[in-house]
Amino acid sequence: MICDLNKRKTFSRSSFLFAFFLFTFAGTVNAQWTASSKEFNSEVSAVAVSAGGTIYVSTTMDAAYDDNLFSSADGGVTWKTISPKFPYGYPKYLFIASAADGGQYLFACTQYSIYRLKLATAGAEWVENHDIIGEVSSMCQVKKYGKSIYATARGSGLFRTDDNGDHWVRQTYALVDDYNPVIFGQFVTTDTNFYVQTNHGLCVSTDAQHADYASGDRSALTFLAKSGKTFFTYSFSQGMLASTDGGATWTPMGKGLEQCKSVSAMCSTKTETVFAATDHGVFMFDKTTQTWKDESTGLTDTYVWQLVPTGTKLITTSGKKIYTRLLTGMK
Repeated sequence: MICDLNKRKTFSRSSFLFAFFLFTFAGTVNAQWTASSKEFNSEVSAVAVSAGGTIYVSTTMDAAYDDNLFSSADGGVTWKTISPKFPYGYPKYLFIASAADGGQYLFACTQYSIYRLKLATAGAEWVENHDIIGEVSSMCQVKKYGKSIYATARGSGLFRTDDNGDHWVRQTYALVDDYNPVIFGQFVTTDTNFYVQTNHGLCVSTDAQHADYASGDRSALTFLAKSGKTFFTYSFSQGMLASTDGGATWTPMGKGLEQCKSVSAMCSTKTETVFAATDHGVFMFDKTTQTWKDESTGLTDTYVWQLVPTGTKLITTSGKKIYTRLLTGMK
């Protein structure tokens, strides 16, 4: 009797451990997002990734009290502080640009100014520039146009610099037929073109000298992403839309997002998989089913507002941490 009872206890313990292992393993497999090991000293305000894969993070911490800029060269495993600190307030947007002299610049944009820091340079300081009026919401470089950098500013249009940000010039030609267009930002670039959304539809430039509207309905478009020949955008009045004719016409493409009341960011990966950040988490567009699938497993807070793709990973932020997920095997 005692022997049978011990066997029963052993079996019960083994069954429990086996079940626990299966549960833990299944949870690990299904946890698509992984939190960074570092919890920053304040909420993450912006993220950027260099061409070499280094992650740059800014926080809302005031420089008078603690560090507010960090970088990781190993995918977020270890972090170091960036000196000098960001001097005034905190950036709402970060961008890494390749410089004409072969170096790299970190651009940090606040609501009122744009700042520049040359990376990996001893004694480098933040340089402020007031050429751009309005909040910079997006920056890009187009392969065909060399080291020129373009920036959009909400309410004041499109700007360009050819000297690493020393001077910015408003591109008055960029938006035709409108006296005061509002650019929402978020470039989509190819090797030869760039596209940007405005309150009058999608604008395209094929030569960096002229730009015109491609959108036929001219409704206000916000975030923008591209997969193959298909553009995706979010409209305040119509929800998620898609265009297969370069923005001339748009059709509803919001199946799977019915519960979402807002979209805060969109991006396309190198494999041209499109993601959208919403008030209900991160969603991925499935090309086969033409629907949006919830890809939020592993996030502690499903309200996210940034999506930054790297070569093999996608980065988002929530509170004082960044989260990453692998992009391998995605269609």
